[in-house]
Amino acid sequence: MRPAALTTGTPAVDGASGSALTRRAGWIVGTVAVVASALILRAARGTNFFFDEWWFITHRRDASFDDFVRPHNGHLVAIPVAIYNALFRTVGLRSYTPYLLLLVGLHVLTCVLLFVYLRRRAPVLYALLAAVMMLLLGNAWQDLLWAFQITYLLSAAAGVGALLLLDRRDRVGDVGAMLAITASVLSGGLGLVFAGGALVELLWTRRDRRRLWIVAVPIAMYLVWYATNGASDGAFENLTHFDPYTTTLAGHAARSLLGTSLLVGKLIALVFLIIVAVQVVRTWPIAGRFANCIAMLVAYWLLLTYDRGNDIGGTESRYVYLSVLLMLLVGGEVLRTWQ
Repeated sequence: MRPAALTTGTPAVDGASGSALTRRAGWIVGTVAVVASALILRAARGTNFFFDEWWFITHRRDASFDDFVRPHNGHLVAIPVAIYNALFRTVGLRSYTPYLLLLVGLHVLTCVLLFVYLRRRAPVLYALLAAVMMLLLGNAWQDLLWAFQITYLLSAAAGVGALLLLDRRDRVGDVGAMLAITASVLSGGLGLVFAGGALVELLWTRRDRRRLWIVAVPIAMYLVWYATNGASDGAFENLTHFDPYTTTLAGHAARSLLGTSLLVGKLIALVFLIIVAVQVVRTWPIAGRFANCIAMLVAYWLLLTYDRGNDIGGTESRYVYLSVLLMLLVGGEVLRTWQ
């Protein structure tokens, strides 16, 4: 018989110890967030503006309409451009610290939202471990030490926030989810992963199709932008590099959680995917949210392969963060449906 805690979305507790963990989990995440923030800021001492940021500094400081809609490496980055413009005008370029503080704040926000989300859908221990591992995800160091990666973390935070808002199933939640997905899309190409996942979820059941406007608005906005300003550096030929690119990408994500070698990481990723596939078959038809999370993970890996498949080095560091985040979301759905 399926445990009630997993079918209702409430945290699974097991006696007094489980109740204690439930009460203290939030405090533990908060404490780890403070420690992680301090460690990241200490590790980032002496860093400065780097690479893509100089493109923003030298070419995106006029705050013209073209500055916001012009693609960067094929991505729509209107919100990061707006944030950098605001920082240019308030704190200037003398110190990199304010930019790093924003990055760390977004990282903590993403992890806290992940914890809140998983705590409602999976055992509290899993939610706690997932949040702590994300907070201390050293293998994703580029996303934690390079402020330009707000493009990733804005998309991630808004995407997880959209999942929480979709769960409200009321007008406020739906409008909020639409705005969150729009913000994710306006922050970088990774926002398309969250928009696509939400589209799959809303198409999955007939009762949710009336809510398709939630994703129709941001997707239509993106398509208009792409038709007038967009460009793509990807190639379908890159998809032929599923191995080694995608397998290495998955392996890096798995190894970052347990500190193993890449080979062991690939094996862990393979076992994880087999477990997901078995659970899908066992519980078919799966819920729309389960389909959403699987679609996001697959879409993310395929989009990266399409864009970077001819460059095996592209599977490192900055692509680990969202891979791990999406794998943890899928893992939460597996636990939710476990019998």
